Amino acid sequence: MSTFTVIITNSPYNSQNPYNALRFALGAIAEEHNVRIFLIGDGVYVAQKNQKSQFYQIEKMVRECMEFGCEIKACGVCCDERGVTQDIIIDGIEIASITDLVVWVDESDNVLNF
Repeated sequence: MSTFTVIITNSPYNSQNPYNALRFALGAIAEEHNVRIFLIGDGVYVAQKNQKSQFYQIEKMVRECMEFGCEIKACGVCCDERGVTQDIIIDGIEIASITDLVVWVDESDNVLNF
């Protein structure tokens, strides 16, 4: 079993990258791998709750990942710059520091950037 750190850098509806990152995460979880997701740059918008989308359903996918034990963190500086606060993000997502990402990358078998 491998540990994957998935880094999401794009906003959820600006490109398909966040959707594909979450598809990968759910697929890896299904194969019994450990997955951690770090949201950075515009990727912090993936953390927002009450998203309304008819196709991608990013919030639902995020919640599914967490239900299966996936830890998700969002870059604190990136959140601050974009006005993303703890009260508007999905419960269970932690606002963290770049040091947390460094630790995850160091501990991971594979790192994927979306």
